[in-house]
Amino acid sequence: MEDFLTFTEELLQTTTEAMEFSQQYLLARKESSSYYNALQVLIYKAGLHTSKKSVENKITELLAHERFGEEAREINEKMEIATATYKGLELVIKSYLAHASGLQSIIKQQTSGEITEAMRNKYSNN
Repeated sequence: MEDFLTFTEELLQTTTEAMEFSQQYLLARKESSSYYNALQVLIYKAGLHTSKKSVENKITELLAHERFGEEAREINEKMEIATATYKGLELVIKSYLAHASGLQSIIKQQTSGEITEAMRNKYSNN
């Protein structure tokens, strides 16, 4: 029973930490999105929105733009950092969830083993 409590406590701690990382993930994702939207606004201000090029190519053109290039570079750098942050957090969260899943399997196995043993003890004494 002591192992069961240890694994349960570890599962609780793991899921709590995963939730904390999830909050950070959401903030980084939101931040990345707001920077992307700011780049879209600059694309319109620079008159690049009428081009048939992809958004990525428009951003590249915007970075080289005479009037908006410096501002676009600053925003793009912040967006790349926020994007890298949320993608990294996504991997961390997946590893925490895999760990939690493993702990759940151990707890389930222990619980079913204890039930089987209790049933065996109950009916073998008769």
